[in-house]
Amino acid sequence: MQKRSAVRAFALVAAAAALGGAGFLYDRRLDVEAARARADAEALAYQQQRQCTLDGGAWAEEYRRLEQSAAYNFELAEWSTPQFHYSPALQACLVRTRSVDFRDDLIWYEHQRVTDITANRPILESSVRLVTDRTAVPGTPPKEEPSPIVRVLGENLTRAEFARQADAAMASGR
Repeated sequence: MQKRSAVRAFALVAAAAALGGAGFLYDRRLDVEAARARADAEALAYQQQRQCTLDGGAWAEEYRRLEQSAAYNFELAEWSTPQFHYSPALQACLVRTRSVDFRDDLIWYEHQRVTDITANRPILESSVRLVTDRTAVPGTPPKEEPSPIVRVLGENLTRAEFARQADAAMASGR
């Protein structure tokens, strides 16, 4: 009787160990599948960002050429390097552009835009005229007002609000 109890106890322990081992192997298989899925998602995100950079660069060159001839036909227009971001949330390539037209020492115009090039439409835009007050204390920021030069297609954001929203859109893909 004692022998049977010992055999039964051993059988129960062996069965529990086998189930625990099977559970361990099952958990490891899930970990491997999850890691594979993460790697696939990261590879896709990399490819989308890479393609966005290529497409965005071509789009930004054409946009600059068109804007330079349309609104900024001035010798002193400066363009910042465009920024590119693929937004998984929007499933779109976003391009951030900025140009500044220096008219003279007192007045200049700044136009900033984040464009969804997939749909070819701006999602954020800021076009302002900046006027320096010669009588102000040195270091005083210039007066900011809406620009009469560039027609904004949507809401014309202040420089600060544009920067806040554009930084968020380009970082998270909003």
